[in-house]
Amino acid sequence: MGVLDMKPFWLYTYTKGMGYIDEDGNKHVGEDTYTKYIRCDVIPSGAANTRDFGDGIMQSYSYTIYVYDRGCKHLSVGEKVRYGKDDFLSKPYLVKGFHRYQTYCILWI
Repeated sequence: MGVLDMKPFWLYTYTKGMGYIDEDGNKHVGEDTYTKYIRCDVIPSGAANTRDFGDGIMQSYSYTIYVYDRGCKHLSVGEKVRYGKDDFLSKPYLVKGFHRYQTYCILWI
């Protein structure tokens, strides 16, 4: 019996690595990582759709991500995210828009 999975993907958030300076004065670059954050559903836009995200500039987006948890953190415009499923991890995308509805959130990348 098949089961419909409304949240088959994971949303990964970007964390910039903190570098440090050792006792000899040499700089060491920190490692940037993507952390598994929340379950989501990813819908491709098909063609390059454009939308006004409230700043008066029309921007194109590739994917619409639905997060069915209203309590998720607010993702700012310009933040880096990825989505993944099992052993697949997408390339990094920038957040173009974020909107919180009554029962879910929408993210455009």
